[in-house]
Amino acid sequence: MKPSKKVSQGTADTLTVSQAAKASGKSVSTIRRWIDEGFLKATKTTEGWRLISHNELMVALSKLTHETPSGERHAKPTPTISTLGGSSTVAVLEQALKREREAVEREQRLNDELRSQIRELDRERTQHLAEMRALLSKDAKATDGVISRWLRR
Repeated sequence: MKPSKKVSQGTADTLTVSQAAKASGKSVSTIRRWIDEGFLKATKTTEGWRLISHNELMVALSKLTHETPSGERHAKPTPTISTLGGSSTVAVLEQALKREREAVEREQRLNDELRSQIRELDRERTQHLAEMRALLSKDAKATDGVISRWLRR
């Protein structure tokens, strides 16, 4: 009989690869690839399990929220903290927060513009409805009104 493997559990601050995948909504292979590419830091236990800091996972996920102009997500993650010249996690999170605020401001400007267009279209629709009512009321009073002539064309 084969001895069973005891699955190592992460602590409150760390997660196993499968726990990180579940928490992030990503696949286990994605988490492993991120670790191999250096996008996500992990430590190995003596048993060979990879443990990921919960904070590191959150930083990595915040980097993925930055979208390209076409609306697609980046195919490759942005550089890790270690490649940013020793920047702290706080600095990286502040940069991510700044990008998110800029994205929110862009969305608000776009929403304002769309609301303005909706108001203009609604005004035009109301005007067209009033004109149609006027034409129909005139047509109903006359035997050969504007609408009748228009329909005969």
